[in-house]
Amino acid sequence: MNWEAKRSDSNRRWLRVAGVSGLAVLCMAGSATAAPASMVATAQEGQQVSNRKDCSQWVNRWGADGYTFAKSRFCVYTASDSFSQVLMENNESTYFWGANWWDATPAYPATVTIRGTVRHPSGTKNTFLEKVRQNKPNKEIGLTPSDGGCGEYKIDFEYQQIGPYWTKDSEAINGSATAPVNVPCT
Repeated sequence: MNWEAKRSDSNRRWLRVAGVSGLAVLCMAGSATAAPASMVATAQEGQQVSNRKDCSQWVNRWGADGYTFAKSRFCVYTASDSFSQVLMENNESTYFWGANWWDATPAYPATVTIRGTVRHPSGTKNTFLEKVRQNKPNKEIGLTPSDGGCGEYKIDFEYQQIGPYWTKDSEAINGSATAPVNVPCT
């Protein structure tokens, strides 16, 4: 898919002039299912919740030269008391070539490496290391089981994406941060 209409070369240049690259700008697209405080009351922190997906804010990530882009966020997915997982959504994995933006494809994939630690509301810590080939623009990457409890999960991570298309380490998208994910006790 051609992304020229969504992300123009002039936008990329403006971001570089403004000094924004790598682990750059927080998008203000809201968190997935955050309930108002007045509605959150029935469970205690650490108590099991089910059938929900709660996510951090989206973060735009740019390659060092501005020729690759992806946006990502972390989510805690709980399907039932017996299955819960921390995952990363890596979306709009694209590259700039020939005056246009193009999606990741099987011919021009991205390699995403994500490593870090999840601190659960219960106090449990899990580490993760995942390296995946992303041959389409959007992908969910399962990182580690979750304890399924409500409360704040803190995800400390290092992120690297090489590609799509541009594959030198100097062109990679790199960053590290802490992403909080709040699972309301509803």
